Amino acid sequence: MVLSVLSIARDVTDLKLAYTAENRARYVDDVLRDATVALAGSLDRDMVFTTLLEFLWKVVPFDSACVMLLEENSRLSIRALFGGTKATRLPPEERPSIDPSEHPVIEDILSSGTPILVSDVRRYPDWSVPLDNQAEASWMGIPLRTRGEVAGLFSLAKSEPAVFTEEHRRVAELMAAQASVAIENSILFEQMQTTTRHMRSLSRRLVAVQENERRHIARELHDDAGQALVSLRYGLRLLEKEIGEAGPAAGHVAELRKRTDAVMDSLHRLAADLRPASLDHLGLDAALRQYSLSAGQKFGLAIRFKARGFDEQRLPTAVETALYRVVQEAVTNVVRHARATRVDLLVERSGERVMVMIEDDGVGFDQHKLQRPDHLGLLGLRERAEALNGTLTVESSPGAGTTIVVEVSSADPNPDR
Repeated sequence: MVLSVLSIARDVTDLKLAYTAENRARYVDDVLRDATVALAGSLDRDMVFTTLLEFLWKVVPFDSACVMLLEENSRLSIRALFGGTKATRLPPEERPSIDPSEHPVIEDILSSGTPILVSDVRRYPDWSVPLDNQAEASWMGIPLRTRGEVAGLFSLAKSEPAVFTEEHRRVAELMAAQASVAIENSILFEQMQTTTRHMRSLSRRLVAVQENERRHIARELHDDAGQALVSLRYGLRLLEKEIGEAGPAAGHVAELRKRTDAVMDSLHRLAADLRPASLDHLGLDAALRQYSLSAGQKFGLAIRFKARGFDEQRLPTAVETALYRVVQEAVTNVVRHARATRVDLLVERSGERVMVMIEDDGVGFDQHKLQRPDHLGLLGLRERAEALNGTLTVESSPGAGTTIVVEVSSADPNPDR
């Protein structure tokens, strides 16, 4: 009878243990799944580190932890710390820089690429880690990899000895693998951001060079070529007076004077298209008003122009130039594609924002096809808006015309250039 009771008690205990183990495995799987989702959703490298430590704390018992990353000088920097119940990222100016050769256990992990578990650091020869804590006893270090190479590690510490098990190591390695993927993604994202910033900087420099060259050519056309034509026209008038109205020569001179006048008009239009003098001397309001009149006559459009809020000081040159080019490109797009008869142009300055709205009564288009190659004009407008840290909004539908709104800051986007 006693043996039967003992057997039943043993069976019940085994069932409880199995049930506890099953629940533990299910809980760990749930945490790992949630960690995978959270890590995959972050493109911020330091956020990856804090997310890693906070999810690890749910399945591995530790008191403190840190993430260390190899820098270009082969030194480690501590990027995130865990204490209590929360992980904290360290800003660049507060990250300790560490020489791995001064800490044998750290150097072993970096060189071998394998985890190290220390049951009791007090019995470990030459024990030394960057955050040497007198209260810690158990310690575990897990390598982090990017692109197949060890890029750093994270360490976990507990005040009691012999806490970390092989199961803890396995779970930590699984989470490290997920974190490594997230780190690679964050590196790629950072590289893409750096490339984007570099391209935008080059684009701004190119635009500045183009505008300077436009200004120079327009000035040369207006000053040198324009003055030469004025002199020629004056000389033809004198010659016309000298020879009088009789004879064939008088007709030829009159014809030459008319051609000279036509060339002068074309030259002035070309100089204005390149860089209107009013944009430099009078500002955006006057330049766009002049452009609306000339473009309306040139393209046969009824362009209605309104400006509001430009009674105060002028906008920065870069902002005025970019917005003038936005209007130029938008009107050019209307002429090429919209088959419109009317264009309404509104420029409004309100506080620290400037809004430009170009609305036409043309054929419109399907907005879902904005990325097609034949809409490069709109892509150019978007790039100009983004260069000013602004936004571009396009509203259009077939047969209902198009409205383009560009909104930017009135401040100089590159005050240090």
